[in-house]
Amino acid sequence: MSALPGAAVAQSSCARVFTPSSRPQDVAEKLKALEDIYRATKNPDLLTNAQGLLAKEGIETLLDDSREFPGLIILPQGDSRISKIARGLDRRGVELRYSIAALVEKSVHASYSPWHRTITMDAASFGAKGPSPSLLHEIRHAVDADWAVQTENGFERLFQAKITTREMEREATLPGAVSKNSYTTYFSLDEILAHRQSAGIALRRLKREIDAEKHANLLRYLQQHALRFIHFSESWKATSRVFEGELSRRNLAVEPVRHASSKKYFWVSLIVDEPASLNWFQKNILRQTEGNPWQGLRMTLLFNERDTAVLHRGEKDAQKIFLKRLEKIDVLLGALEAPAREFYEATMTFKPGQSTERMENALRDLHRALAEHRRDLDRMG
Repeated sequence: MSALPGAAVAQSSCARVFTPSSRPQDVAEKLKALEDIYRATKNPDLLTNAQGLLAKEGIETLLDDSREFPGLIILPQGDSRISKIARGLDRRGVELRYSIAALVEKSVHASYSPWHRTITMDAASFGAKGPSPSLLHEIRHAVDADWAVQTENGFERLFQAKITTREMEREATLPGAVSKNSYTTYFSLDEILAHRQSAGIALRRLKREIDAEKHANLLRYLQQHALRFIHFSESWKATSRVFEGELSRRNLAVEPVRHASSKKYFWVSLIVDEPASLNWFQKNILRQTEGNPWQGLRMTLLFNERDTAVLHRGEKDAQKIFLKRLEKIDVLLGALEAPAREFYEATMTFKPGQSTERMENALRDLHRALAEHRRDLDRMG
């Protein structure tokens, strides 16, 4: 009988995972090796191997195959660093999990699902260095989502604003998309808060790094974050023009969905599927002349119970509620524009050996602009 496709690769990779090497192998490296095996073999049983590796590290997990991709739920018990993180997230109603299939099939380092209240973490975060920047980025999303449903936190609530394309090909179509795998069919304004945190972490690491190659990688990472601040802002402003036009004509379908962790807040989606508006968006915003097989745009915002009731009934004030929210977002993005561009220019002109002061000052100005709006919005609720 001939060997199964990929069997040789799998056998070789398994040997690397379970054969002692000249130095102790970090559990993160072993998990990454399992991901490589999965990439070659698609063997779902590798998750059981991962569970065994984590058990040896004192990390208790539960195998869960109820989702699109099976995974290991990190149980909120035990004294390991990851177990403590899982415990903190559990108090906020957020589940932490590790899924080989999800990471490989979706080509992501880590991800957060606001609908399932779940973070899928990366293998690196199990290692000796602790939680990776990717995991910290997704934790920020989860914490922001939790804060957004607290009555006094109008600031985080404003950032719970998402735009998705409906039934579109996976192409760089949203104005802020920079590649086929980056914010092409979905993005949330909360990325601004998460990327600001990630940029701060990267900048602190850049100042300490002495290895030339790692220093260069960190600088590229910073430049990507800086560019995304601008892209996210431009994406939102350009796409929201379509919704504002439809609001003026009261030509929107409204879909309220109760928030997963709060009975007092609803996700309210505005759907644009009117051909003339979509054609205008494609021609003037996407700069495309060829048609794409898509059915529309969806904007999802977070509203309290009172406003949601008004929106759902389609009363005259519904238009005002939506437009007021979009206006608040526009004002916020306008305040962030100057420090965001200064931060981008500072990262692009930085040379090894130079002081990081300009980048630090620009990022501090961005943080200050956010803090000022936080005070104003939290006062209003």
